[in-house]
Order: sequence, then structure tokens, then C-alpha cells
Amino acid sequence: MNTAVPQQEHSTASDLTASVEVLTLPEGIYAFTVRGGAVSEGTSNGLILPALQVTAAPAKSAGTVEFLAGPGTYDRWLARSGDVVTAKISGGSASLLLTSVRSRNSSILAIDARKLDVKNDSTADTVPSADPPSASLEARSANDPAARQLPLRVLVHVQNLGDLQFTESWAGRADERLWIEAFTVTCLEPNATDLIQYRGVTADGFATPWLSNELLCGSRGRGMPLTAFAIRVKPGMVDRYACVYRGKFASGIIAGPFDDARLCRSDTADDALVGIEISVVRREAATEASAA
Repeated sequence: MNTAVPQQEHSTASDLTASVEVLTLPEGIYAFTVRGGAVSEGTSNGLILPALQVTAAPAKSAGTVEFLAGPGTYDRWLARSGDVVTAKISGGSASLLLTSVRSRNSSILAIDARKLDVKNDSTADTVPSADPPSASLEARSANDPAARQLPLRVLVHVQNLGDLQFTESWAGRADERLWIEAFTVTCLEPNATDLIQYRGVTADGFATPWLSNELLCGSRGRGMPLTAFAIRVKPGMVDRYACVYRGKFASGIIAGPFDDARLCRSDTADDALVGIEISVVRREAATEASAA
């Protein structure tokens, strides 16, 4: 979805013009980024123009909207190359108001609006494996009728994009080499939401404790990538479930697969984590598959 945001224009003070557009979007996660028309310096009065702000429209909507501005982005104002605003719409569709401000001599700012969550577009965020013998964990489970893989939801906090949720294949924006700063893993199996525990290591060497129940592993707002992570089934359940996971890193290295609790990291020093893939199966199913 591309929008250049020209619509009704109204003259304002200081020879500025404003354009508005109402954009109604279905439930999902969207990133708004600058595609063209950006400037690197401000005007004589200190304003950086042209600029566009993304807000919730003053209208009744079925859904609710949560915003997250990227590092250096001024309060949901997009003005410079690299500025990004992420909108998470849940509970139904919602209307957003895009307000563009520019001087009469400046160009119209072009904005790219892109849907990020992969539940409706899993192919966009699938990272091909560089090692065919250990191809997608999900694909191996899907091809094995005895595997009975448990459904998972992985939330990752991605550089410049914010929180993204994945329920299939790789979690993250590895194709764009955007690092993961934090994550959570939740099992969607009834009565087993706290089955998975996870930990991470940040680029400054801090190792988190084992976490679960959607507690965030890592940090938001520090611009600090994770460089390693580990997954395990909570103590007391290891005789019934097993987990396998892999990580993809900024260098392009795919590390793994690893099993319960082993630290997944790159052989390259300070290599930022950009993708996570996890599979959890019942141990009796894995035993049946091995016997077959």
C-alpha cells in the first residue's frame, strides 16, 4: 500500500499547507515509513518539512490502535529517511488519520504503509535455510504425521519496527537484517500457556534469567540487540515435551538446530540475532516418529 497523502489542502500560517487522508485498515500490524520527498535539514523556523503524522482518526472504530515510533522519530511524525511508525490494530478494523504538513515550495512526502504480521502473509517473512539437511523445523514437523507440533506464538521486538507477532515459521525480519532486541514465546495449547521458558543474551553481555508467561526477554528502547537465546520446556514437563530451535544472525549464519536449554549463538563475535524458529512436540510423538 503506497500513499502520497495529497487530499484536501488548507492554507495555514507561515505559508504552510496541510493535507489529510483517512485510511481504514483491518486488524494487523502495519509499518509506515518514508519512501520519498524527505529532507535532511530543517526550515528557518526549525521545522523539518515535509512531515506526516500518523494518528487514530476521530471516528468510532471496532478495533483499537497502539502506536510505536522508531528511534529518532518525532512523536509519530515521519520526516526523514529511516523514520518509522508502527501501528498495531486489534479487535477489528480501525481508521487512521494521516496529516501531512509542508511548505508551498517543498514536495509532497511519500509514505509506504506495509502490513507486517505474517498470519495472513506467511511467505513474506519466511527465511530460506542455507542448509537443506536441517530445513524448516516447521516443515519437518508438518511432514511427519506423528510429530503433532504444538502451536506457538512468538513476539519479537524488532529494530525500528517494534513488536511483531508470528505463529508460523521464522519470527523476525531476517530478510531485512533487522535485529531482534527482545522476544517472548507462548504455547497456544490449552492449559499449557506457561509450558515454554526462554532466556537471552544481549550485545553488552547481560544474560537474562529464564522467563515465561509472556515476560519480555531483552529490552525495548535501548537499541540493544540480542546475540544469543535458549528455549526449554519448564521443569517437570521435560518427560512429556521436547523443543528444538534455530537462530539466524545478521551475518547470514543459521545456528542450530539446538534442543532443550542449549544456548543458540553465532560463531561470529557480536553477531546480532535477526530470526528465531522454534518447534515444540510431545515426546511420545517424537518416540513414535523415531521408531517408524
